[in-house]
Amino acid sequence: MLDMRCLLVRLRTMEKFKLSVLRCCHRSFQSHERSNYDDSLEDVMEELALPQYFDKIVNSYRIGHAKPDLEAFTITLDLLKAKPQNV
Repeated sequence: MLDMRCLLVRLRTMEKFKLSVLRCCHRSFQSHERSNYDDSLEDVMEELALPQYFDKIVNSYRIGHAKPDLEAFTITLDLLKAKPQNV
């Protein structure tokens, strides 16, 4: 059984790895977050210092359509000025 200290070290290591992947990808690619989160998405992402890694953040709460509704994806593509085959 893992003790709490060991578990915390593992979690911190995973978080550092995830952030390094985000940093690396953001330098090479446009990155966007598409979420079915509630109205607090932007605040939560700010607290975690995540917006800097995304070019655009699209929240279902704000656009009025949630995944898997096709309209959620159509609106997102319009906001990104992107074609389905390019994302």
